[in-house]
Formats: sequence, C-alpha cells, structure tokens
Amino acid sequence: TWNATNSSIADGHYEIYVYANDTVGNLGFRSRNFSVDTTKPIVSFGAGTEVNGANTSRNWIFANVSVVESNENIINFTLYDSIGSLVNASSYANKQRTTNWTGLSQGYYYYNVTLIDLAANENRTETRRILLDTQSPLLSLFSPNNGSFYGGSIQNLTVNATDSFGLSNLTLLVYNSSGSNINSSTFSTYSVYSLF
Repeated sequence: TWNATNSSIADGHYEIYVYANDTVGNLGFRSRNFSVDTTKPIVSFGAGTEVNGANTSRNWIFANVSVVESNENIINFTLYDSIGSLVNASSYANKQRTTNWTGLSQGYYYYNVTLIDLAANENRTETRRILLDTQSPLLSLFSPNNGSFYGGSIQNLTVNATDSFGLSNLTLLVYNSSGSNINSSTFSTYSVYSLF
C-alpha cells in the first residue's frame, strides 16, 4: 500500500495514471481524473434587472445575471416578501441566466441569486428591494361641492389624498370657465389641503 498527500495542487483538471507489475511480468493499470476548484463563482445582476429600491407599477419582477464560473452546478433565484417569507425559489442546473416572477400582489419584495459550483463553492448577488405598486392614489375632494354656486369667494378647497405606499406629491390645478389656469400648487406631503 502506498499513500501520498499533496495539499498544494493549483486549481485545474488533472489525470492520474497508475501502473504496477509483479515479478512474473503481469501488468496492472488504473486511471482517475479529478478537478481542483477553490475559487468562488462570480455572479452579478445584469441588464434589465431593476436597481435596488426601484418602484414600479406592475405585477412582475425580472432578474438577469452575469456569471463567471467554468464549473457551474446550480443557480438559485430566490424571491421574498416584505416580512422575509419565501415567495419563490427556483433552482436550475442548465446555466439559466434569467427569471421572471409573475402574478405578484403589490408590495415590497426582496430577491437575490446564488450560484454554486461543482466543488460546492458558492457566491450570491446582493439582495435587491423592489416595490410593486399597481393601485392609483385615492383622492377625495371635500369642498367645494360639485356644481355648487357661491355668492362670494370660495373660502376653502379641501382635498384628501392617500396611497398604500405613500405619495410622492400632490398637484392641484384650478381653471376658470375660459380654460385658463388660475392656480397651480404642488405639495410634497399629503393630508388635507385648504387653499384660497
């Protein structure tokens, strides 16, 4: 029996050939091949993937990745909801580079992609967050009443605007009977506004 250990073999593919003969000339032969891979894969989001913190008005999330790995084994696309519960995990062994999660409810989602090579080295993208917001803000105009007449000036124009995920702004436009804009106001916060 003969044993040898070499802990300094560089990454790469190797073949071993073993020959043995006995005193009467019989020959034995065996071979093996193996690979050494100590390098983590490189996986990063690519074209078409939304930037971290994106807000969109749709019910799907597309992810595309770029990979640098010669011994790829499994790639996992993982999607979580706003409280960290798993929504979908898809694993592929066919060098898949994209996925499209569809039919999603509105809300915040988190996603990442993990690549594992044949030597069990793994690496993952950063985790990105995206907001799917498919509902328009709700607007209520409290005063003046629709079709009402006033003998003097209007005292208040009161509007309430709400949205499940927050408003970026509220714009009020007031036109006279000839179609001229007589007041234009934009607000960065929302609540009840009184103008005039």
